[in-house]
Amino acid sequence: MSVSGVDGWDNAPASATRSVVVDTHPPALRSVTPAADTTQWFAPNGDGFRDTVSVVATNGEPGNLVVRVLTEGAAALVKKWTVENGDAAETLTWNGLTTAGAVAPDGNYLIRVTPQDLAGNIGESVDRNVKLIAALRSVASSRTIFFPQDNDSLARGTTLSFALARPMNVTWTIRNAAGQVVNTHLSDAPLPAGVQSWTFLGKTADGAMLPRGRYTSFVNATDGTLTATQSVWFDSEAFRFALSDTTPARGQSIKVTVTSAETLSARPRMWIYQPGLARWSVLLTKTGTYTYKATIRMKSSGRSGTVALKVKGYDTKGGTQSTTVTYRIH
Repeated sequence: MSVSGVDGWDNAPASATRSVVVDTHPPALRSVTPAADTTQWFAPNGDGFRDTVSVVATNGEPGNLVVRVLTEGAAALVKKWTVENGDAAETLTWNGLTTAGAVAPDGNYLIRVTPQDLAGNIGESVDRNVKLIAALRSVASSRTIFFPQDNDSLARGTTLSFALARPMNVTWTIRNAAGQVVNTHLSDAPLPAGVQSWTFLGKTADGAMLPRGRYTSFVNATDGTLTATQSVWFDSEAFRFALSDTTPARGQSIKVTVTSAETLSARPRMWIYQPGLARWSVLLTKTGTYTYKATIRMKSSGRSGTVALKVKGYDTKGGTQSTTVTYRIH
């Protein structure tokens, strides 16, 4: 391209020649995840569980990624936005809101990603399927730990609950740590909109006491087309442990936090069984109504292997209770 011109006094024209590049080639998406055969689902109902859905895309050139959310079959535009991109992958997140700021109704949607380069060329779009199912929300347990196995009146159970925004068929089960169903409260039962609750006392459907352990309240809700699942775990145990390092080394200091299912009459004691050494103990420090802590230093002597921690205490009904957990030590 050449440019020439004269000044206001008719001086001889000046000229310059430069090369320019005209970009007419559209960009292409290098990658989009998840894969095309994956349908994600999310529940933008504000309960903190699956409130958004994301697609990760990489444009082959610097420019923009134009994102459109479309109803099933691309019949109507729900929302559109643009994200600038460089060479790195960009996470494109939809929070379930329409352009007007309302939550989109439950249903099947397309997230369409279109690459655009700096010259304005537009590449081929890629679609990903998502399902919006906000009808099931707030699957909860009133207690994260309770202890029915000692058969006293303290911490006998927990109240499990969930809410439906519209009528759905629900299956509600309790599963053990291995994922096996140990109690079924509802089986494909038609329920109206509203809150459902269940007082769970740590037993099977026929009234047998379940063993100590971690369990999950699992809720599956469907309208015949859309299906949502949520779950919440809880412990049926006397004490729960949380360690600052679950694979401690000999000579290492470890912070141990212990949560009691029941109120105690005095501070509990923790016994440490380190391989190759005589047991030793510490008195835990109370930090809350149900919580206790201690910092212990593993002894440098001894062997690697399995260290056992046992907490023993007395509840306010005079009952004795204890829990033992094991960890690898190196």
